[in-house]
Amino acid sequence: MNSAKKNSPKKKNELTESPLGISKFYTVIAIIIVIIPELLAELTFWIGRQGPNNNFSINALEWDKNLELKLATMNFYQLRKLARTLKLFGYSGDLKPKLRQRLLKRMIRKTRHDKNK
Repeated sequence: MNSAKKNSPKKKNELTESPLGISKFYTVIAIIIVIIPELLAELTFWIGRQGPNNNFSINALEWDKNLELKLATMNFYQLRKLARTLKLFGYSGDLKPKLRQRLLKRMIRKTRHDKNK
């Protein structure tokens, strides 16, 4: 018995081969979980663009009109740049929500002022 152990020593880091069935099983699971939902999402988006009721352009127009939506999509750099162009003082110390609130007030005030002219 001792001679059999000495002739075939096993290393700790030696990899064992996994059965072929398990690897095929994991491949099928990966396809079901990842690839099929991705294809369904792409197909749904493609069908949505082909239909007669294309609401994307309506949403885009609303996005441009609504100041809150426009400010919500801006990152911190863009908000600060807008604050600089609107001459909003003390914006450098504001956090993002406070800066959005101040910019919204300034933009509403500016649009009202422009309408009265």
